[in-house]
Parts: sequence; C-alpha cells; structure tokens
Amino acid sequence: MSVMLMTSSIGGITAPLSAAARAAGAATIFYTIIDAPRKDRSGIKDPEVSASEDIVLENVNFAYSTRPDLKILDNLSLRFPAGKVTAIVGPSGAGKSTIVGLLERWYEIEALESGDIVSHVK
Repeated sequence: MSVMLMTSSIGGITAPLSAAARAAGAATIFYTIIDAPRKDRSGIKDPEVSASEDIVLENVNFAYSTRPDLKILDNLSLRFPAGKVTAIVGPSGAGKSTIVGLLERWYEIEALESGDIVSHVK
C-alpha cells in the first residue's frame, strides 16, 4: 500500500517538473537573445523614398496564378492620397494583403488580369 502511495505521489509531481524544465530551457534561449550584443547600425541611412503623389489603383482585377478561378480583386478602384495615413480594413480573405503585395511589387504587374496601378498621379 505504501509503495502505491509513493508511486502515485511521484507520478503527480512529474508533470510540473517537466513543465518547469521546458520553461527553464525556453528562458535560456530568451535571455540569450535579449543579452546578445547589438549590431552596429551607424552606416545605415533611412530609405530615400517618399510618396509625394497619390497612388491610384484603377479597375484592378487580380487572381493568384495557383488559383486563377478565384478572383481576389474584382474591378477595384482606390486612391491613396499622398501624405495621408490610409488603413485597409476588411474581413479575412478580402484582399488587403494582396493590395499591399501589388503595391510593394511582390507580384508581377503583368499578373493583373486587367486594370492599372499608377504611382505618380496628381
């Protein structure tokens, strides 16, 4: 009976001890990253890019090449005014990241089914 109680007690503390060991290992990695020496960034300059004119999307239609039957942007027209902060909001799958990707040239503009992206319109 006493052997069963002892085994039961030891079994009850193994899960917390295991969790503490994993936490200690994670903390070691975390503190190594925090305490790492900072990189020298003295020679790095800010980018020499400015949005001095509006960015305009006119009647843009876009589908990813892997899913050509699923149109992500359907006849989308937008104007991002220069010098203004603009938020793109909408539900998941509405095309927010696709718009950013097109503006950042993550995708070839030739992949557009139709429409124009004009970055220098007054």
